[in-house]
Amino acid sequence: MNIVGKKMYKRLFLLIAIIMVFGYPQASYANFGAHQDPGYGSNICTACHRNHEVILSQSVEEENFVTGQATNQYDICTTCHNPEGTGADTDVIYGVYQNSVHGEENEALNGGGFEKVGGDDGDDTNNSENVTSSHSADGTEYPIFGNSTGNTIALTCTSCHDPDSSSNYRLLKDMVNGKDVSNFVGSNEAGFSPTTHEEFEAARRGEIDLTYEPNYTTPNYKKSSDVRKGITGWCAACHDQYFSDSFEPDQKDDTRRHYFYIDSEGKKRYRHAVNVPIGNNPSGNTSTDLPLAKEAAGDGDSDPDNFIVCLTCHRAHGTNATMTDLAKVEPTKSAPSSGPSQSALLRLPNRGVCQNCHKKL
Repeated sequence: MNIVGKKMYKRLFLLIAIIMVFGYPQASYANFGAHQDPGYGSNICTACHRNHEVILSQSVEEENFVTGQATNQYDICTTCHNPEGTGADTDVIYGVYQNSVHGEENEALNGGGFEKVGGDDGDDTNNSENVTSSHSADGTEYPIFGNSTGNTIALTCTSCHDPDSSSNYRLLKDMVNGKDVSNFVGSNEAGFSPTTHEEFEAARRGEIDLTYEPNYTTPNYKKSSDVRKGITGWCAACHDQYFSDSFEPDQKDDTRRHYFYIDSEGKKRYRHAVNVPIGNNPSGNTSTDLPLAKEAAGDGDSDPDNFIVCLTCHRAHGTNATMTDLAKVEPTKSAPSSGPSQSALLRLPNRGVCQNCHKKL
């Protein structure tokens, strides 16, 4: 076979592989091992890995598979998790779910998106706005705000997620920032349950049926029995200052505490209590539109024992909430932005997350 023939054969082989792997979105469940599919067996590995060849590019066009234009983790993951839905129904770029099996079709992902929230062409204009803040996922160095060491970090998708398997909800990693956070994050979604190491490995081998039914558009956060764990404890692997125990008693009511931490500049920063029941709200209100962590899926939305966690107020990937001048956050001490940014991943515009619980107006 001549050189031209070999190249054509290679391109044809790769094109067939692309059609096999990406022709239809695969059934992937974010627990035990989302990227394992019995329909393809070991062939599913070729979706992300190539022996002696470069890893996939962002586009699934055949020439990009051959030339290997991918240079970062974000491009690899968004080969599937993209607006075209070529390999997954969870589009993390526009933050939208593109199916109706495990959530509401064309609704915003629980975590939001990295460029938009809720898609690009929805009827609800608020759903199609660009993000105003997001976790960086392209490997750029950024400070870890609320970190006791003041370190910076270059975040990628795999800084938070393990693409092969994890003991945590949504494939959240078992080891983050050098800290063991395995079995920290559960879920009230149908079929989700913590596992022993033996059960976990059996599931990886396909010896245990996966009954887990995720919901990508309706939060079902699980309250942790250990107040140092849960999603809040997991986030604190990096943002450890937000989980500080330092507090001052309220001057009018010494049964109340005002938690704080000392930032890298030596300034005192007050924080909201986390992993605490919403029933602790001084106003007595326990009703909110924000997602709380529950003991069980059947618990009422206004149950006073529901926990306030990081994801009650913040989205994990990105938000389109806008901030007016008074509400903007300028962590770099730069000049105030002219755009509606500095939204700190908050779910609602301005300080709507505060008003939604405390209802001062």
